[in-house]
Amino acid sequence: MLFRERLWPSAGVLLAASLSFPMLLLAALPFGPQVGFMAAFVGSVGLVTLLFATAPTISLDSHLKVGRMRIPIEALAETQTLDKEALKKLIGPEADVRAQLFIRGYIKAGIKIAISDATDPTPYVVISTRKPKELAVALLANRS
Repeated sequence: MLFRERLWPSAGVLLAASLSFPMLLLAALPFGPQVGFMAAFVGSVGLVTLLFATAPTISLDSHLKVGRMRIPIEALAETQTLDKEALKKLIGPEADVRAQLFIRGYIKAGIKIAISDATDPTPYVVISTRKPKELAVALLANRS
């Protein structure tokens, strides 16, 4: 394994999920205070647990695997690391409708990887990652 990163939720996302407690409490209070607090606690903990359990993984060995996306290493061409502004432009006004995006709103950096497979209409892939330079180095090392 040349590279592996788990895209854990950010502190802001976890805070927002934990703030579901008062909403769930208000919804369940008509069933009694004990039921209300129990439902709110279980619901909030369940939501935070779900965020951690479903956090996608980026891995690189003979294939680049991002979530369910899987691309053979031979089909990958040049890479470009993206800071917050470059990522915003690339997924916004400069976006290509044929591109494949794997974006997490709580991750502000990413990488653009060109696809060299002539049979694939996808021109490039954009991936949110907290470690764009490390992923670019691993891709370059694996291509050589």
